[in-house]
Amino acid sequence: MTMTLDVGTAALIDPASEPVHLRSGVLRSGESTWREPEDRQIRIDGSTHLAPLADAVAGEFCRANPGAGVRVRRCGTRAGFESFADGQAHAVLASRPIRASEARRAIERGLGFIELPVAFDSFSVFVYRENEWAGSITMPELQAAWRAIRPARTWRDLRPEWPDRPLRLRSPGLGPDLLKTFLRMVDGDRPADWTAAGPETGNGEDEEGGGPDILGVAAYAQAARGIDPFRTIPVDGGDGPVAPGRESVSDGRYPLLARPLFLYVFSSPEQVPGLQDFVRFFLRRAIPLAEALGFIPLSDRVRDVLWERFERRHLGAFLGLV
Repeated sequence: MTMTLDVGTAALIDPASEPVHLRSGVLRSGESTWREPEDRQIRIDGSTHLAPLADAVAGEFCRANPGAGVRVRRCGTRAGFESFADGQAHAVLASRPIRASEARRAIERGLGFIELPVAFDSFSVFVYRENEWAGSITMPELQAAWRAIRPARTWRDLRPEWPDRPLRLRSPGLGPDLLKTFLRMVDGDRPADWTAAGPETGNGEDEEGGGPDILGVAAYAQAARGIDPFRTIPVDGGDGPVAPGRESVSDGRYPLLARPLFLYVFSSPEQVPGLQDFVRFFLRRAIPLAEALGFIPLSDRVRDVLWERFERRHLGAFLGLV
């Protein structure tokens, strides 16, 4: 089932307010901590991609509440849900909806959850700045490049007028779950267990270089913060090329559709000291902080719906299980 949320127009950060601190606390081994011994901390595990937003919220929350303690651990969405089901985390950062098997495991252990979308993201397609031929790309061309069966091997395989150069695919910064989401967008017939599309590196280049031959995909928020020496290119879904941007992603014109990012919270937050106040603070600050970090923020209207969902303890999945 597909459900669309209105992203709308988000509030801007008040220039007279305090600066937004994008890093705070102590970072070690993928973990950010703010005050308090571990047994008194609010423990949040999950998506590395969404962790910068949680870091920013946690930093502001602890400055506003000197006695509070928050730990944000970057371990990936899947590991975050496992940690929650094992009782090791009070909340999960997720770059996708919870799966039925993950929900069952938590419920079987007596752990209910509240699902709260907190921002949106999409994907940006990029090429090397010295690539002089690819000004845009179509969805069928993306499918040809990343399909599991007989993928394109050269740029000319994608478009006859493009050069006969090797096609080098990259997906820097995308973990397995994010990469699978992108692959489903461009190739819905892909086998469920097919997870990779060629070598992946952190910066888009491998030991043999790649340079102008690289065609890559990155999370929209990551690309918005800069992916030198690359440039993003528009994607043509049939109505002409559309560049990725907050408005084009929000209104659905950009072919690589927006996807929600989630905070899953223990269903009885009042039982964890500070958790209820932290979630309320998260919902209040998610709009300006998400925008500052390059994510696509929720609209005020959607935020109000989620606030009511949390206050009334509406348990279970909001967007359906996959």
